[in-house]
Amino acid sequence: MRNPAPNAYWFITLLAVLWASFGAVDYVLTQYKNVWYLSHFPQDQIAYYTNMPLVSQVAWGVAVWSVVLGAILLILRDDKAVLSFAVGFIAYFIAVVWLAYVTDPSFYTVSGPIGAVILWGSVAINLGLWIVSRGYRKSGVID
Repeated sequence: MRNPAPNAYWFITLLAVLWASFGAVDYVLTQYKNVWYLSHFPQDQIAYYTNMPLVSQVAWGVAVWSVVLGAILLILRDDKAVLSFAVGFIAYFIAVVWLAYVTDPSFYTVSGPIGAVILWGSVAINLGLWIVSRGYRKSGVID
């Protein structure tokens, strides 16, 4: 039997939807090389984003769409959100490690310290969504 959802659950779900929406828009506009969107970045970053290695692109795509699915599943109070957020976290972690430590030039070289904060902050948010969704499954809020 499903336990009532506390107000905090719906607040976190709203934040998850907003986070997932931002990620989806960023991914789609970058992958489709949207001129208006990319014009807000320096040329070296545009070149970097539009020529990312396939491993990073695939991991990024899996991460983004897994988090979108996880957010939708939170709205539905479905415990499969836990798996979806786990996949999103792992895929994003792979993408970030690849961009930060394997590619040449590294993401840090192109984006600087702010880019590093954004990358690792995103990893932390995705990890947080996974952990929180596990807690809500354990407490019976999602099933």
